[in-house]
Amino acid sequence: MPNLARLRSVLDNLDRAPEILECRRLTSQWPALTSAYLGVRELSYPYLLRLNDYRSLQLHEPGDLVTAWVIFFRGEYQVDSSCRTIVDGGANIGAFTLFALAAAPEAKIWSLEPFPETFHKLELTIARNNQVTRVSTHQVALAPESGTRHMAGGDLPSHKRVLVEEASPQDVSVEALPLGEFLDREGLETLDLLKLDIEGEEHPLLQDTPDEVLKRIGALVMEYHPRAPKEPLFARLIKSGFRLEHDRPINEACGIAHFRR
Repeated sequence: MPNLARLRSVLDNLDRAPEILECRRLTSQWPALTSAYLGVRELSYPYLLRLNDYRSLQLHEPGDLVTAWVIFFRGEYQVDSSCRTIVDGGANIGAFTLFALAAAPEAKIWSLEPFPETFHKLELTIARNNQVTRVSTHQVALAPESGTRHMAGGDLPSHKRVLVEEASPQDVSVEALPLGEFLDREGLETLDLLKLDIEGEEHPLLQDTPDEVLKRIGALVMEYHPRAPKEPLFARLIKSGFRLEHDRPINEACGIAHFRR
């Protein structure tokens, strides 16, 4: 029976073979990482993921492993090597930022993470990889209006923290800025790539961002969430001049989409 269960597990994960091969190519830690990602064996956290090109990322919880796997080994996000200016909205602990640093070697990256504890981990990631000259970190959330917002506190995985309308005692106050205001503050007249993974806030943020701001952005890659249907959001971006290049649904109302002008 154990052999049958093992065989079933292998068959269930055959479609992940390209990801596993990419993991093996990029890091000598691939056996432990693959076993943990497939649920065969747990990692002991914190776990320092080391890539063969000397980039490293401290994983603090299972959700960090999933994020790192999707970005580095599954290749869900595409970054052109010609990019010079990138904003990483919802940077979390810095996995996408590290990915983009290697994918676009001439780029400067503005990495945004509002939650204090996660922002500290982001800063440690950038410092550990000696990238403080190429990465500018900002403890700020992107939102339709500027001001103070509240983010869910308590015992949550970092990638599950969202902005909330009514604060509870365990929630945390964070600074929020509209996209245009952030770009203006940083002197970014144009932006080669905007990446968004902001747990559903992409719907009101992009719906309320004026066309003149969206037209400053050359490409957009985002994880969209089931806060609202994706169709109105996609229609808004297409109306502003973007074209949809790729949409990979994760489930009915969640996925990763790439847009370009």
